[in-house]
Amino acid sequence: MPHFEPERLARTIQDQSHTDRARAAENDAFIRPTRSGTRAVRLDGRTLVSHYGAAVVPTPNKHAADCGLRNTGGFQSPTISGPLVYLGRQGKFRREASMTLEENKAVVRRHLEDAWNRNKVTELEEYVSPDHVHYSGKKVETLGPNEIRALIRNWRGGIPDFQWHIEDLIGEGDRVVARVRFSGTHTGTFQVASRTLPPSNKRIDEAEIIITRVVGGKIVESWSTWDRLSVLDQLGAIPKPV
Repeated sequence: MPHFEPERLARTIQDQSHTDRARAAENDAFIRPTRSGTRAVRLDGRTLVSHYGAAVVPTPNKHAADCGLRNTGGFQSPTISGPLVYLGRQGKFRREASMTLEENKAVVRRHLEDAWNRNKVTELEEYVSPDHVHYSGKKVETLGPNEIRALIRNWRGGIPDFQWHIEDLIGEGDRVVARVRFSGTHTGTFQVASRTLPPSNKRIDEAEIIITRVVGGKIVESWSTWDRLSVLDQLGAIPKPV
């Protein structure tokens, strides 16, 4: 790997409020999107892949502290998040933070409305990471596209008219909070809350909070909480006290 003097490297101002101004002096660099949602950075004829929109530049580790860079397995990358745009030979990068929240909200909306409400599950790979980790109470599981397809089959098999109703989408950083309801009529057998329930022909309408972390245009983590006991009660699966 060629040696780069620290002053020739992309530098990040430590104050996070100014992380949208990084300099790449004397390098004919550019950033372009890749199909996986990462960014490709080209410096002096070398193309390096940067995950999640952080510009990657080769630099000796001993210069990391001086340059405000963090170690990424042999390369150093400025601590800048969000899509980056290189502004030509003036040697500056701009972080397009103004669009990030809306783009992240669009990914969450697409997941709920397209995959779940419209059963458009063939496109899940476009916006769900295969390593997506989901947290529900103490339960932690990997929910990649295939696992989500299985979930949708289960719920729509038992509740064919299953629908999410989005009431609020709130974005902060790389996270989106969705205040939602789900509803439908239980006309088929499905599994819920560790139980297999035969058709009850009863209708459910329940609230849920989902927090989703979106990186590089893909869902990578999520957290959810909903009242399983309420759903079981609405389906008549809980014996009434005598």
